[in-house]
Amino acid sequence: MKQKTKFKKTEIIEKLRSAIRTLFNQDAFLLEHNANERAVSHKLAEYLQQQFPDYNVDCEYNRDGSDIKKLDGFRECESNKTDRVLPDILVHIRGHDEDNLIVIEIKTNLNNESCDTKKLESILIYPSYTTPKT
Repeated sequence: MKQKTKFKKTEIIEKLRSAIRTLFNQDAFLLEHNANERAVSHKLAEYLQQQFPDYNVDCEYNRDGSDIKKLDGFRECESNKTDRVLPDILVHIRGHDEDNLIVIEIKTNLNNESCDTKKLESILIYPSYTTPKT
């Protein structure tokens, strides 16, 4: 298992900004030509991995330990009517939820923006991506 590194919020923000600057400098073509979110996510994830070498940087990661990550109440937002959650990019330590460092949703256009906003708000409320079990 990877050993986590403690970061101050300002350090995380600066590392994220650095990765985004690299994306703009190295891969502007993707943005200028409206490439699919997955292409942009992949490249940004590569640059984030360089900034956070002690963490896993995954695209569309869907695991909660051995279970599928879900957000109760999210189903109505998705066209396929599922409560499964696949953040575009997740900077974390695989296998548990204590070290979810960054979650990113990429938007190359404004379609379905309200659903992505709802997803991110729900993740902030329930960092493990699953609502508490009752």
